[in-house]
Amino acid sequence: MKVIIAEDSKIIREKIIQLPSMRLVKILGFTEDYKETIDLINENTPDVIILDLILSTSSGIEVLKYVRSNNITCKIIVLTNHDIPVIRATCLKLGADYFFDKAHEFNKVDDILKGWMTLKQ
Repeated sequence: MKVIIAEDSKIIREKIIQLPSMRLVKILGFTEDYKETIDLINENTPDVIILDLILSTSSGIEVLKYVRSNNITCKIIVLTNHDIPVIRATCLKLGADYFFDKAHEFNKVDDILKGWMTLKQ
């Protein structure tokens, strides 16, 4: 499974890398803004994008819109500190597969990745 991590916080990126499931995937790269993320998506074929909503110069929502409007087939896990019902609903409506709050649901990312890896076997 190939993963892109779009997250502008080095601390959170390192925390994601430490998830047990991350030892079983190929990390295609880390990005911090819209352009880097789109370039990495277009240069590769990710199976999963772990996407923060607040990137250094843009919004993860724009990345989500790009991926879905261009029919790029991959799973998208939104992982954010902005767990507001309207934002959650917007992301899910735009095509996010999951929406998790970093503070309370961080480890669910690991569970989801493990589940997807099991299905791919």
